Amino acid sequence: MAPSTQQQALREEFEVEDDAIMRWRIEQFRALGFDEVASALLGACRVDLNQARSLIRHGCPLPLAFQILL
Repeated sequence: MAPSTQQQALREEFEVEDDAIMRWRIEQFRALGFDEVASALLGACRVDLNQARSLIRHGCPLPLAFQILL
């Protein structure tokens, strides 16, 4: 495989993996109770999922948690 073909294949593999990670993160935020739009925003911003879990676990209301996390 030529270097440019290898690089393209690697890029595509990383894109597929990034998409899978993004979908998983969005699912995790949805499971915490955030709506679809908020979950997509939080997932895309690379917000700390553990911090979100901690806020929710400690009783932080979702709208306030959303503001804190962003």
